[in-house]
Amino acid sequence: MIPGELKNLLFIAYYFPPLGMGGVQRATKFARYLPEFGWQPHIITVKDILYYATDSSLLDEISHLNIIRTGSLDPARLAKLLPYSGGQVGARSKMGGRMSALPVFFRHIFYPDSKIFWRPFAQQKIRSLRRRIQFHAVFSTAPPISSHLIAAKTGLPWVADFRDYWTIGDGIYAPTALHKKKYRQIMQRITKRAVKITAVSRPIADSIRETAAETDRHKIVVLPNGFDPNDFQAVTPGQFKKFTIVYSGNLNSKRSPVNLFRALESIFAERPGLQNKIQCIFIGRHFELNLPPLSHNLQTIVKYHDYVPHAESLSYTLGADLLLLLLASDSAPGVLTGKIFEYLGTGKPVLAIIPRHVAAYRLLKDKPNCFIADPDDVPSIKKTLLQILALFLEKAGKTGYSGNIPDWLQKYTRQFQTQQLAELLDEGLTGKVG
Repeated sequence: MIPGELKNLLFIAYYFPPLGMGGVQRATKFARYLPEFGWQPHIITVKDILYYATDSSLLDEISHLNIIRTGSLDPARLAKLLPYSGGQVGARSKMGGRMSALPVFFRHIFYPDSKIFWRPFAQQKIRSLRRRIQFHAVFSTAPPISSHLIAAKTGLPWVADFRDYWTIGDGIYAPTALHKKKYRQIMQRITKRAVKITAVSRPIADSIRETAAETDRHKIVVLPNGFDPNDFQAVTPGQFKKFTIVYSGNLNSKRSPVNLFRALESIFAERPGLQNKIQCIFIGRHFELNLPPLSHNLQTIVKYHDYVPHAESLSYTLGADLLLLLLASDSAPGVLTGKIFEYLGTGKPVLAIIPRHVAAYRLLKDKPNCFIADPDDVPSIKKTLLQILALFLEKAGKTGYSGNIPDWLQKYTRQFQTQQLAELLDEGLTGKVG
């Protein structure tokens, strides 16, 4: 290889723009910034699928990359081709309900997941690419776990990335004892074959480590989610006349605002004058969450918006006076989404209604302007809200984004994390995996 020439990376990501939602961001940002650190990604992904949201604007920053889209016979791809699909799953629609029930059914019959029917298409395209491109390494990100099985077949030095759990005992449903045994075998194959395994949080890394052979556990490292300061600079913050609480992300049984609403009701009962000074804006979709009707007091302050493109979501986030994070008391400990780091990157106050056992708690507990309340304790939420209002209510609409990133936050930028990934790939080439 000529000195200074970029090394070619086979980059396998089923979920990729123009698909939207948070899980796509990690792969997108890695692909965008890897050339700055010596690696040229060639992305293998699937053609259009039926999915919950699309955001074609995400393609703007990676349009110069080599993105290869293959066919597939997996259910999401086939559903997209059906005449009634409309191209997008509605979270509250009848079709959305059917789609949400399908993953459990698929685990009974598809091994290791329904994306197994993408494998032959991706593998055929990879064989074709390798006839004209010399690849130096392969990177795959899961879910779906089938991405890792595709990467394992290449024989290249391999970094396997886990954005979520995929081990028994951590919310991953195994229909039978045979499924459980097979899942464990797959994890052991991945940890044996890969030169490095990255996970977005320590609990997820620990869960992978438990299934790995002792000789392979040293390969597993934490490479968290993060935020991109360049995204902030390209966005005009929203302008609001009231003290504005913003929640960016999906609502579901693990992320419910019900107890926040109860706390606000109690506050307004004692201090009715605050009702005209506060508003709550929720950006995102509802999945299998039946919220009770809003009371008269809350109808005037609570606003719901469907999924919006990432830049528009950031406009709400940057214009907020308080950013809201929700996690139920029975949430898996490894949950640590990119949204959390975007919140921190703004420098805005954060109200985290989360339990103590999750990774997000350990991240936020000692950070400036981060306030934490127990999700099951309405009086605690109320007390924390009153504390925040006492500090920041009079500053409503005046806490703009400064653009300054404190030293402790630098390691959570997408650029820094991509540099870390590039170093892991470099280590894989030299055999330094310890």
